[in-house]
Amino acid sequence: MSSYVNINLIRFEYRGSWFAESPGQIKEKMPVMWENEYDRKTHILETWLSKGLDGDKKLGKYQKFQDFFKDRINTEIPIVMAMAKDLNKHPAEVKQYQGVYKVLVLSYKPEIRIRFLSQI
Repeated sequence: MSSYVNINLIRFEYRGSWFAESPGQIKEKMPVMWENEYDRKTHILETWLSKGLDGDKKLGKYQKFQDFFKDRINTEIPIVMAMAKDLNKHPAEVKQYQGVYKVLVLSYKPEIRIRFLSQI
């Protein structure tokens, strides 16, 4: 693909979601992943899911995110790479989007692990 997705058109699927959408560019919802968890040498991104700050109230949200990847093991999917405003704040807030990437889902438990293939 010669032109990349316009990151200015990316927005969260809904407030509080860990998924983004890019209307008119990519039809499917895309998980938002954090660039600080990406290893540029191996091209692998790993993220561990644990209980949210509010305890059990957020477990359903974590499970939904994990299930998204579980259903896509060994599948290529688009993801949105984001840069966090503050790495010490959880949940993180998006400072800016870095781009949309095609990745291969390697595992979902105990961590979500994906391999970067190319920028979309």
